[in-house]
Amino acid sequence: MNKVATLGLAFLLVFSGCLGLGDDELPNDDDTVEPMGETDLESLEKDMDMLKAKLELLEASIDNATLDCEMDQIPRYDAENDVWVCSDDRTTHPSGHENLNVRWVRDLSGADLSGTNLSGEDLRDADLSGADLTGADLRYSDLRDADLSGADLTGAYLSGADLTSAKLYDVDLTNTNLKYAILDYDPRYRVDLTNAGTSGADLSGMDLKLTILGNMSGADLSGADLRYTDLTNADLRNADLSGADLSGMDLRDMNLSGADLTGADLSGTNLSSAYMAYVDLSYADLTNANLTSTNMRYTEVDHADLTGAIVSYESDTDIDNSYWHQTIWTDGYIYDYPPW
Repeated sequence: MNKVATLGLAFLLVFSGCLGLGDDELPNDDDTVEPMGETDLESLEKDMDMLKAKLELLEASIDNATLDCEMDQIPRYDAENDVWVCSDDRTTHPSGHENLNVRWVRDLSGADLSGTNLSGEDLRDADLSGADLTGADLRYSDLRDADLSGADLTGAYLSGADLTSAKLYDVDLTNTNLKYAILDYDPRYRVDLTNAGTSGADLSGMDLKLTILGNMSGADLSGADLRYTDLTNADLRNADLSGADLSGMDLRDMNLSGADLTGADLSGTNLSSAYMAYVDLSYADLTNANLTSTNMRYTEVDHADLTGAIVSYESDTDIDNSYWHQTIWTDGYIYDYPPW
């Protein structure tokens, strides 16, 4: 699509929307048209910028639809021949009338993209820092190497998205759906979610190895692989950890109160002095786990396996008012009540 025509169309769409004029709504002599103030112009300019960005995203995806670039190439627009080509130049930042790089078209730092449908988009290397992406649809989008630092992704849909090497510092992931999203766990690109708002986020089924986690209270981490994850400053209260793999982890002094650990793998995990009151450990694997001085009051251990675990009256494990049914004790025998 010709860019001048595209921007012209954008202007007409926004301008007609601001005036509230339809096809059959022309002003007559009785109509009063209020003069546009500075605020109206600022709002119009913002709308124009947003529509321009969205049209460029759409145009880029359409023009680039038939390209099949190599891994070390990126699509660029050849203005002289009005065609998109695969280029080996991944570093040049185009400006003015220079060839247009799709990635740089998507420089949307600080943009308001709330509720925008960007599902399946190629947003590699995109600058989305500080962007408002609340409620945005980013399912299965390619966000490799994207800068999302400081972005607001509250309530956004990121299921299946590829976030390999993405910058996620200070990002707000509250109530965000990250189910089966991809995070690179190469130590060189360790993902730090320490300051990320992830309360209520859906991270179920994710491979979070080597990820640094922060506030995960109420988050859905069911089925997540959390081995080797840094949970030093993590808050896992009321989190859904059902079916999660926490085997061999050091969870000393961890506050897990109210968490759902149904069917979780906690084999060989150090839970000494952990606060696990009101935790559901039904069908959990606690073989060889260290439960010294662990608070397990009102904890449900129905069908849990504690074979070889360090847990006893002498080790100061508190199991007052815990619920037992077909629970496998440390000696391999099944109990329907606490042994002391």
